[in-house]
Amino acid sequence: MNIANIANITKQIKHNCDISDAKYWGYFSLCGLLLRLRELYKSEHNISPWSRINQNDIGEWINAKEALWAKIEEDNFKNLDIKGFSVNPFEASNINPYLRNENLVYGAGLGLYKKPVFFFGEIHSCTKKGDYQIYLIQREYARDLYASSGMLQGKEIFIRLEQLRSLLWEMFLELKCRK
Repeated sequence: MNIANIANITKQIKHNCDISDAKYWGYFSLCGLLLRLRELYKSEHNISPWSRINQNDIGEWINAKEALWAKIEEDNFKNLDIKGFSVNPFEASNINPYLRNENLVYGAGLGLYKKPVFFFGEIHSCTKKGDYQIYLIQREYARDLYASSGMLQGKEIFIRLEQLRSLLWEMFLELKCRK
């Protein structure tokens, strides 16, 4: 799959992520929302958890997100066009066969508050344990506000390394403050 195709799929998935965020941002406390926005900003800009963010840049980005959300909060999720096929965005098992040969994986489901969650990223490694296929996901091209470090979909387990790295960094900072 060439870079243009990856960019096209990423754009489609990000659109559904934005629709989900537009519909469900109010379920989070103000502090929780701001923390999730910070993590989403870092993910979208490929910034490590321990790196500082320019406050003006993230402020402008948040304003743009809020404006986008206001426009699309009533929209329905869009089917994904994958290699000429239109697929329901919640049918990850029908999408992934087209992506795995390219070392890519897609996940979709319901998270906290039954918020629709989506992600799209590169496979770092894949192993089989019993009946379960375990994917370690490295770089994520698209994700929404609610990003858990692990997901279970049927017999597939997705460990999202970006989110795990962020979680461990936050735990480290918490311990550092306690000395």
